Amino acid sequence: MLPTVAEVIRLPVFAEGRPEVLAGADKLDSSVRWVHIAPVAGVGRLLAGEELLLSTGIGWPAEEGQLLAYISELNDARISALVLELGQRYTEAPEAVVRACARLGLPFIVLHREVRFVAVTEVVHALIISSQMAELRERNEMHELFTDLTRRGASPDYVVSQAARLLKAPVVLEDLNHHVVTWEALTWEPGELLAGWEKRSRSAAQQATPGASAGTHWWPAENWLITRVEARGQYWGNLVALLDAAPTTVTRASSARTSLAETVLERVAVTVSLGRIAERGADDWLRLSQTRMMATVLEGRYTTTAALEAILEARGFRVRDRLFAGLAIHVPGHVPGHVPGHVPGHVPGHVPGHVAGQPVPEIVERLRERAHAAGYDLISSTPRERPYPTVLAMLSLPHLAPLSPARLADADAAIDLLCGAVVNSGLVLNTGPVLNSGPVLNSGPVLNSGPVLNSATPAPVFAAGPVVADLADLPRSLADAADVIATIPREQSTPDGSGTRVHRPPAAALAVLIGDPSLDPSVQRFVESTLGRILKYDADNDGDLLNVLRAYVANPTNRTNAAKACHLSRSVFYQRLEVIEELLGIDLADGRSIATLHAAILAHARI
Repeated sequence: MLPTVAEVIRLPVFAEGRPEVLAGADKLDSSVRWVHIAPVAGVGRLLAGEELLLSTGIGWPAEEGQLLAYISELNDARISALVLELGQRYTEAPEAVVRACARLGLPFIVLHREVRFVAVTEVVHALIISSQMAELRERNEMHELFTDLTRRGASPDYVVSQAARLLKAPVVLEDLNHHVVTWEALTWEPGELLAGWEKRSRSAAQQATPGASAGTHWWPAENWLITRVEARGQYWGNLVALLDAAPTTVTRASSARTSLAETVLERVAVTVSLGRIAERGADDWLRLSQTRMMATVLEGRYTTTAALEAILEARGFRVRDRLFAGLAIHVPGHVPGHVPGHVPGHVPGHVPGHVAGQPVPEIVERLRERAHAAGYDLISSTPRERPYPTVLAMLSLPHLAPLSPARLADADAAIDLLCGAVVNSGLVLNTGPVLNSGPVLNSGPVLNSGPVLNSATPAPVFAAGPVVADLADLPRSLADAADVIATIPREQSTPDGSGTRVHRPPAAALAVLIGDPSLDPSVQRFVESTLGRILKYDADNDGDLLNVLRAYVANPTNRTNAAKACHLSRSVFYQRLEVIEELLGIDLADGRSIATLHAAILAHARI
């Protein structure tokens, strides 16, 4: 980066002259590209801009009008500053020159002691050359970095973080709807950085002026540098560097540094564009942004609820006058670790895997489509730490004040319908405010678009946390949904949407208390001592006693329903129960035995 006028006059060789700034003090951050000794007037036509001129004033015009014309000529040549050494021609600065420079905003500096101009030029030129060499090295390092990132297929969020590190300023990647995809805030609070993002970004799009290249624009209102992310005629979004958000970053006045910032941002845009082409997935940015938003909520990456509101709204997730709920979906039949169609550059946190007949991303897309059709906002992701394929989702639903228990019940019913519509494409959702009279099945658009679930494929299993009106309670609702889904046996599902059930926390309180049996040997020993004989019998005889027992403890007072749940006749079901009682040596009519078996079955489902 070129030295500024302020940096030059602080150099020891310059400070010997006791410099005094008489005009243009607010422009001392202007860059100095070169230093010239100009003893006479009429040199303006020979200058290229950003020069610092040294003069004793000997050759200056004596007539005031000509002197002012000379000052105007220097200003038109875009010099960085004019320095006058007092003593030979002037004992004090000409008042007309001071007034003219102040009016033009041209830095005017006088030296009260004699200095060796040649020494000044040598020192400053060495500094300029050194800075230019440093800039060349920086550009080369930048080129090598982003070439390597492109070759390795680095994810957009990592590329954006590297751009922010180089620019020493926050960088945001947004889509065409001005919704945030990912960001690097550096030391800034993300909620403050992203507050009112869509409105600010749309203003920038209208007011920005062209930069040095066709794809880059400058928004002076907030000092944003904006570069388009595009390739092969496709335009996907923008990269935004908030240069005024970093005190160490120079302003627009420093054209050399701004040029470097434009170069960096344009190179980042190329890297992101090539990554987008390589992924060949229109949902790549969507999954990335939703993963980032979900991590923000689950890991508490915000300082206040207001900051969380700003972050979620930047993604287009509405938070004003809304109700919220956490949702978890388990997709049976997934093969852990199997990711067909995987391509280099796969973004960590993407919804992975494939279900027998139903890829997990298709389930998520179906959920998103139906939520959107009903007027809900949804953010979903598949956290890596989940033990088996679980999709977590945050829902934002509209509501009408005043809030009441009945309206919360309506919201629960709306979520039930949404989950049913994911499985059964024939269901219909209400598209109006869902909590005035409850969701209905006879109005609104038919949600029958997208692939139909294979009837031979186990349907997704759903769990929902409590509906809340305060965004601060959404993380707890998400956690409740995740805890509940982990208590549900992996194979428990229905082949179609007719009987879709959304599990909720009250029905899973015992399982939540059990905790994670995979981490507790005592719980594992309890499961083995309680169910070991049943498990061995099923393994040796290809039996179904565990399924029978599970149905029985779920319906202890209605054996007919339990038999239906197992798809067995009552007589065969009773025979199975007799075998269980004989193997375990217990009475299945005893309440304590049923409670013990229920706890063991719930724990076994999570091992």
